[in-house]
Amino acid sequence: MRSGPGSETEEEQLEAEGQGIGNDTRQHKQHEYRVGVEEIVGSPLPPVSLLQLSEWNLTHRHIVLLNVVGWAAAVSATWLFCSTITALQAFKRPTQSLEKLMDVMREELPNTMVVVRLSRMEISDLTMELIDLGLPLPFQSQSSG
Repeated sequence: MRSGPGSETEEEQLEAEGQGIGNDTRQHKQHEYRVGVEEIVGSPLPPVSLLQLSEWNLTHRHIVLLNVVGWAAAVSATWLFCSTITALQAFKRPTQSLEKLMDVMREELPNTMVVVRLSRMEISDLTMELIDLGLPLPFQSQSSG
């Protein structure tokens, strides 16, 4: 091994490549943590490097794109919310009209049914009287005599 300003030792080269002793210990601890969590939770975790924001390479273009996507989602959610409110307000008048109609039907329908029953009884009585008198019924056909 040479020593000098431009030379590196083998250990320094391994550490620079991510294979040093300190890195092995860190990787081993991360592996133990993941295995322990998998035993408890039952699903594997993504690699730790995905969870560390400091290792992401977010450029200005990425941040602008994230801002545009967030802005579009916010505008869409606001538009959907406002549309829902106006649609519900549009249903208010027909609902009130339907409620009034149901109230009128609740009041008038029993009386109407009584009148229909009385009319049916009167028609039945008149039919029986016509039959008793031997007169032909106006709604009978000529062949059934």
